[in-house]
Amino acid sequence: MIYLSAAWTPALADAQEMGYFIGTLCTPVNGAGSSFTTIHQPKNKTPDDRILWAADTGIFGKTPFSLTRYLHKLEQWRFAQEQCLFATAPDVVADWSGTLEQSLPVIPAIKELGYPVALVLQNGATSETVPWDILDAVFVGGTTEWKLSEDAYALVADAKRRGLWAHMGRVNSLRRLQAADIAGYDSADGTYIAYGPDLNSRQLLSWLDNLTLQPRMKLVSGG
Repeated sequence: MIYLSAAWTPALADAQEMGYFIGTLCTPVNGAGSSFTTIHQPKNKTPDDRILWAADTGIFGKTPFSLTRYLHKLEQWRFAQEQCLFATAPDVVADWSGTLEQSLPVIPAIKELGYPVALVLQNGATSETVPWDILDAVFVGGTTEWKLSEDAYALVADAKRRGLWAHMGRVNSLRRLQAADIAGYDSADGTYIAYGPDLNSRQLLSWLDNLTLQPRMKLVSGG
């Protein structure tokens, strides 16, 4: 399980050097913030091949979404493309038909830039309506209730059978991280670090230690 933090701290950088599966989530607004600029992009513009990352549209942030800006950022970030797990297509929260309407026209442009494409699954998604053949990853969004539903878990299982990457969004607690791990997700993201970088960096590392120490079957049987 790889945790992609929306913020980056020296503690996470140190932990990553020690072998923790940690990366960062980049949006066109934050540019991954100071994290991506200073950690991933040295003065010589050579990618830092030690840190994994993913690109997200940031469509639900405070700044209005601009597709032109997002694609421009993806173009700028190609120097670190080999470390990119996926780039999401635009979506509409809790609206599957709206998400398909927004995403399908943009997927070819993301692929043309050389990125693995992730489609954000939302409430109402079914295996029959997911365009599996053009995807590299699925990003499970939607409401919390739907994200933790049997329908969402079934879609993740289907994605894994097809060899796709599976990612859970908005994971800001140990319990949610355990749920993602049990369900077979490859990665998760969250903003937990941003609300207390020093203390919460240590807390996040303890969560990842917990996953390492407790086998999935034990978590399932123990609750």
